[in-house]
Amino acid sequence: MLRAFANRILRRLAKGTGGADRLHATKGRFRISGVTIEVPPELHRKTRLMNDLARGTYEREEATTMTRHLVLEDRLLELGAGIGFMTCKAAQILPAEQITAVEANPALLPIIRNNFALNGCADVALLHGAVTSGPDAPDGVFYVGPNFTAASTSKVGRGNFREISVPVLDFAVLLERAAPTVVVMDVEGGELELAEVALPESVRLVIMEVHRDWLGDTGIRVLFDRMHAQGFVYTPEGSNGAVVCFARIDATTGRAG
Repeated sequence: MLRAFANRILRRLAKGTGGADRLHATKGRFRISGVTIEVPPELHRKTRLMNDLARGTYEREEATTMTRHLVLEDRLLELGAGIGFMTCKAAQILPAEQITAVEANPALLPIIRNNFALNGCADVALLHGAVTSGPDAPDGVFYVGPNFTAASTSKVGRGNFREISVPVLDFAVLLERAAPTVVVMDVEGGELELAEVALPESVRLVIMEVHRDWLGDTGIRVLFDRMHAQGFVYTPEGSNGAVVCFARIDATTGRAG
């Protein structure tokens, strides 16, 4: 009972006040729901990014869903760390050593590390690489362009993006090493491929942003089918628009855990 009470308090604290309460115009430093995010000058031209940060809406749906479900015992694996906001948010609930974050875009790594340091979670395991469905996946191909939030292993819809080579991380191996109970992924269309990989029984929850622009309606249907086939079910608690939450169905009770 004490542990359940502690989890409720942590989730309440992690929700924060909602909006961005501070912006340093020169450094691009924001304070959003208790998380300090700093973006370098080269990202200041990204009007949508800066507006979302200033309004406190950057990755709001993902953060709300995650903090609703995380508990002290969880181990988190985040695929597509971006500028580190979601990881820092998770570190308000979980010890840093229980979190593994992965980002393929090498240009974002120093930004992530800086934001980890600003939020006291420098001990989070940060891995660089493109997460693939197995050893037969394309070798280290990653597409980056003007909008870093749309970078992906998929070339679909990225005609003006350039191809770079990055390390390859086998999803199955990554799952074994990180041993997560919760997986969060924002991989810009790569979620369909990763849903082919068998998730270990220890994974109780998967939170992902589903990218209709990249997958199309048929791809979304296949994605849901693959998650359902693995014993997960769509759960409306925490799901919001493109941010979708899948919970594992308990074999004994027949209900999502």
